[in-house]
Amino acid sequence: MKEYLVFVPRGFMVMWNLLTRLPRLGDSYPTTDSPGVLALGPLVGLVMGLMVGTVGLVAFQGLPGLLTGALCGSAYSLLGWSLHLDGFADLWDGLGSGRRGDAMREVMKDSRSGAFGVMGMVLGLLAWCSACGDLRGVHLPLGLALAGALGRFSLLACAFLGRYPWVSGLGGVFVGRLKGPHLALGALWCAPFAIVLPWPLLLGLLGLSGLLGALMAIWMNQRMGGVNGDVLGACEVLGEIGVLAILAKFI
Repeated sequence: MKEYLVFVPRGFMVMWNLLTRLPRLGDSYPTTDSPGVLALGPLVGLVMGLMVGTVGLVAFQGLPGLLTGALCGSAYSLLGWSLHLDGFADLWDGLGSGRRGDAMREVMKDSRSGAFGVMGMVLGLLAWCSACGDLRGVHLPLGLALAGALGRFSLLACAFLGRYPWVSGLGGVFVGRLKGPHLALGALWCAPFAIVLPWPLLLGLLGLSGLLGALMAIWMNQRMGGVNGDVLGACEVLGEIGVLAILAKFI
């Protein structure tokens, strides 16, 4: 129990420093000795989404829906979501190249975005902003908080089932090095939403988010030989888009 009480706040600080551009919480960052801290990613995502949604509720309500979504997306990106958006664009470039294995990974490692990456970024942001703009009132911070948590749960599931055969890269800290309890802890942060959402909807969203991460890992293990940081980021973005789209329809 004592180790758990130490692990959670330390893991939160590590993931906060990695995933946000807000003031640092100490000097802790992920290392090869602490892959399990990724289980705190959904909690960090929940906090980030709640912050953006609260700002949106106060400052952007009353504006046209798509504009509200665009402003929320801009604030979210400045907070740190751009880290995942970069991976999303890189995956589009890799898939658009038609290559496989290490050749595909080399395309994704290029810091420049090609036509497929730009197109993917535009379409992804449009989908996210449109779904976000359909959430009104208190549903906006609620929806963004849950999307932030479940998007990073998709990432966690992808890292759980993924392989990392390469020597270097941040993904090697997490991918293929997680255990079942880490998944359970990542899912636990969604439990408070059962107070305000029907539990079948919440469980369905959790299951779909985990399934997305699992399918992405299986696909990339076969196509590229493993899962890298860009794949994790892309999985997170897709997870958020799916959650927001479903919430916009059912709440």
